[in-house]
Amino acid sequence: MKKVVNRTSISLKIWTLAILVFTLVAAFQYYGFFSTKNQYRDELRHKSQDAVRQVSRNLQASIWLHQIDQAIAMLDELEKTPDVSFLTLQDSSLKELYGFRSQAYDSLINVFINETETIRDTDEFFLVKEPVAFNDVVLGHLLVGFNHRWLNERIAARERELMIVTAAFGALLMLLTLIFSYYIAKPQKVAARTLQEYQPTAEWHGLPLLPRGNGETARLIKAFNYVADEMNSQLRENNRHQQFLESFFTLSPIAILITDTAGKILRVNKSAVELFETGESELLRKSLEELLGASDYYSLKQHFDNSNRSLLGYVTVVMAPDQTRKVLEMNIAMVENNLEDRLEYMITIIDVTEKIDTQYEILESQKNLSKSHFDLQEKTDALEAASQKNQEYAEKLKKLLQVYYQTIDCNTVPEILDLLITNGSELINARYCAVFLWDYDKSFLKPVRALPEAHLEKLDAIDGEAGIVWQTYESNQAYFLNKMQNGDLQELGFAEDDEFCLVSVPISDQDFRYGVVVYLQDTEQLFTNEDVHLITTLTHQAAIMIEKINLLQAYQGNYRHPSQTDILLPRPPAQYLQNQKMESMGTIIGGVAHEFNNILGIIQPNLDLLKREAGGNAAIERRIGSIREAVDRAAGLTRRLMLFSRNQQLNRAPVSLNKLVEQLAEAFRKPLGKSYELKTELDGNLPDVYIDRNRITQVLMNLVVNARDAMPEGGEITIRTSIQKFVPNETPTNGKKEYVQLTVADNGPGIADEQLFRIFDPFFTTREVGKGVGLGLSEVYGIIKSHGGSIRVDTALQQGTTFHIYLAPFQEADINRKTGGAIVPPTGKKDSGRILVVDDEAMQRASLKSSLEYLGYVVVVAEGGKDALAILKDDNDFDIAIVDYNMPEMDGVETIRNLRKMDDRVNVILTSGTAQRELLRQQHSDIQGFLSKPYHLETLEALLNKITNGAGSREEQQVSNTDKQ
Repeated sequence: MKKVVNRTSISLKIWTLAILVFTLVAAFQYYGFFSTKNQYRDELRHKSQDAVRQVSRNLQASIWLHQIDQAIAMLDELEKTPDVSFLTLQDSSLKELYGFRSQAYDSLINVFINETETIRDTDEFFLVKEPVAFNDVVLGHLLVGFNHRWLNERIAARERELMIVTAAFGALLMLLTLIFSYYIAKPQKVAARTLQEYQPTAEWHGLPLLPRGNGETARLIKAFNYVADEMNSQLRENNRHQQFLESFFTLSPIAILITDTAGKILRVNKSAVELFETGESELLRKSLEELLGASDYYSLKQHFDNSNRSLLGYVTVVMAPDQTRKVLEMNIAMVENNLEDRLEYMITIIDVTEKIDTQYEILESQKNLSKSHFDLQEKTDALEAASQKNQEYAEKLKKLLQVYYQTIDCNTVPEILDLLITNGSELINARYCAVFLWDYDKSFLKPVRALPEAHLEKLDAIDGEAGIVWQTYESNQAYFLNKMQNGDLQELGFAEDDEFCLVSVPISDQDFRYGVVVYLQDTEQLFTNEDVHLITTLTHQAAIMIEKINLLQAYQGNYRHPSQTDILLPRPPAQYLQNQKMESMGTIIGGVAHEFNNILGIIQPNLDLLKREAGGNAAIERRIGSIREAVDRAAGLTRRLMLFSRNQQLNRAPVSLNKLVEQLAEAFRKPLGKSYELKTELDGNLPDVYIDRNRITQVLMNLVVNARDAMPEGGEITIRTSIQKFVPNETPTNGKKEYVQLTVADNGPGIADEQLFRIFDPFFTTREVGKGVGLGLSEVYGIIKSHGGSIRVDTALQQGTTFHIYLAPFQEADINRKTGGAIVPPTGKKDSGRILVVDDEAMQRASLKSSLEYLGYVVVVAEGGKDALAILKDDNDFDIAIVDYNMPEMDGVETIRNLRKMDDRVNVILTSGTAQRELLRQQHSDIQGFLSKPYHLETLEALLNKITNGAGSREEQQVSNTDKQ
């Protein structure tokens, strides 16, 4: 409908409006005519009824009195009415009393007179029936038939009047329509003809009509001319923009395609030709589907079929003619071509290959940075946990040393047992404790102490049962159980449903087993390996002190030990006790060094990983450097402790002690200064000794520095060498043997008796705070003992002090093996290689695993020797096995032996901070390399390079921080 209206001319619209108005007016007139016609009928009805009713009232008396003549006279006036065609007066029995033309209409009268209605309108007549009654007695009926002449005349007259008015209105409306159609349509026709004849290249000069007056047409012409002027200006501007857009399309560095909705390429610019590396004509022959691929084309088509919205940032990949990959970003808009009345797609294409590659590199860098941050946080947490563990263990070590000195002051065995009960339980936070001693007379283990004391009543003697206490005594080794069996619970006085973890440690020294001490704790707070080391050290010291007490009692004649009277009595008590104390302290210090090495072994490689993953962040590297420096200092302190405990690595070779002394004396003189005189007295016939040159150099340097510090005002220091016969205190029954004696003497104030007993104790010093840590003589003692030598001190107040060192002469039978080659420089990450890590310490395993994975290896971890063997049984595809030396149940050496039996191709590295590698090298050829704790990542990488490159196949390989330094 709207379309039809829009296509209709103004003249036709005006005529249509006029016809519509005329029709409405005529319809209204005829509606009024029909209303008037009904009104005329109503008038005739009322008029007829009133006339008949009036006559009927007048006839009442005449009919009642039977005065028919008088009644007829009354009806005569009604007969003269022109509208009356007939009438009849009938009595109550329907007998006609009088009739006027009634016989002609007898049938109509007879029908109507018998009906109840009083009025009837037929085509010709209007019948009115009225009863004649007197005193409510119906005397008869008067029926009158009125014709329609009067009504028809009135209606005909009204109809003629209506037709005249309607014709006049139609003529007037036609005239007005002609006038308005002419004056309204003509300007528009002229304007339309002018616009049709207008040439697009010609200048617009407006419509050739004079806009006279202020009428609508005039205002329309003015507005049209104004709009035309604006359009003319806009057209010129559009032409300029069209030229600009055409230039932009041609010269744009962005590839532009214009296609139809079917994907046919209609236009391309020069950048598109260069992007797709093909000719323009060839590109125009292709479709969008051929250019982008079916998948991308139908995805785009589906988008525009479902929505007419533009598509921005669509990324796809196409292959260039040279088969290189290009990543394209497309922006597509649907535009309407009004000239050709169709829809088109305008597509801009940007080659974002380089951008994507750059973003990918950035994302990879961010990913690596995020991973590094996560690893940094993880390792920081691990370092904090290790630091916390270190602090807790340091507190326990402090308690252990306090208990150690308390055991030295004990004079009876019960005092020592009380220390084991109270201080030992406090040391490892045990809830229950029980001590069983061996009864030599009755041959069973007797419970003698318990914590709490009331629990002693629940304990019975043990005589060979298969419980944990008897196993500990029989095997003479500690047991560590996180969950106890029912039999063990009953043996220790607990119910079967109780849950405890247990540490069972033998009270024994090198010669005798005295009994067993058992510590228990709830399973909610499990014991650790550190707890086992601590309590083992304490019980070993307790055994030494029990032996000391037994020895003193035997020497005084008050006690006779059942099994060692002829061995212990000949020994000088003071010197023997000193040796026992040093042995005990060596055990303690060795345990301390071992645990500190474990902790540092976690921290140090993680710091190396953090430094490599810091990504050049100067602030992070500076903090890591500070922590690493502190760790290196702690590692150096641990190495010095290991020197005292004899757990050190030696590179031994035949050395002339005289030449070594001469070289060192020359080097010492200048630093000592003029206040000190350094003399040498050397035996010309001195044989070579089989020593580690660096370690003996450290011994001489420590003794010379110690002598200098004893004489702050200056003095004389003498170094002598000679051959002496000597009986070591440790082996009194072997007789005297010749030893090379190295002596360092001073003429200082000497050493007081109360200090002489402690001069070799670690951290013991008489210097002021901050001027020494007290490890110099401890290192000397440990180095000499690790060479199988002895050291003796002669001193007197105000006369000086002399240190005598005894070393065995070199013999050809001494094994002289290579102690390792040059360190292979790090070669970076490996492409392959599988390593089995065996360590009972969880954090050590995790730290070593992270380091190895960083170096590119596939790593499988095992919690101990048995676990490693179970893994190797199912999977024997390992290149290297790195095994910890100190492990419960199955130590590192035994684990390596079993691993090599199962797979002799696997290379084995032994890792430890306290292992005596010299002895292990002689006894176990299955070990291809040693890794000392703590270690740096570079050290680990160098050792692995050496082994994987075949340099150490079945040969001795040794890389350690000590060697590097």
